Amino acid sequence: MVWNETFDRITHQLDVLDEANRLALQEADDDLRRIEEEATTLPDGRRVYLSRDGKHAYYEDGTLMSEEDKAAVQWRPNAADWETRQEAIRQREEIERYQQRIEAARQRLQGAKPGTMSQEELEKIEEDLQRDVPDSVRRKRDKMLADEPEPPSHAARQARMDVDVSASDRNAIQVVNTPKLSILTPA
Repeated sequence: MVWNETFDRITHQLDVLDEANRLALQEADDDLRRIEEEATTLPDGRRVYLSRDGKHAYYEDGTLMSEEDKAAVQWRPNAADWETRQEAIRQREEIERYQQRIEAARQRLQGAKPGTMSQEELEKIEEDLQRDVPDSVRRKRDKMLADEPEPPSHAARQARMDVDVSASDRNAIQVVNTPKLSILTPA
């Protein structure tokens, strides 16, 4: 019973984290796209960025611009600086790495049963999922969990599934509950 409870809890966490990660990745992509759209663009189409302190300039591939090239650029006012772009790229990569951890955990749980995976292994997967969650994913996850109550425990779902109400007369109906579906059938 404890194993099933843990398994169900982790499966739910994976679903929530997967959705939160997807939303965070979409947001990171939007941020990076906005930064790139607002960048100063050279006549040849390359984007360039000034450092936050304005002392250095970089091509989008990270190459440092010469002072002469930097001076020749018509810098777009209010464009994002180099450090902001690098941080946006770093955050996006962090979210992608976390997605790989989610997928690896899902793979490990696929086909798991009490005899094939120990309680300790389950708890290790759960700990790994909670460790180093990117801030943007954590915020999305927390909002999702605040908006949605925790799923019922395995025991509660099992009790609902076992409900079998029937009467002794011929026309009685039997109620058979499944987690997502209730079916009325003749008894």
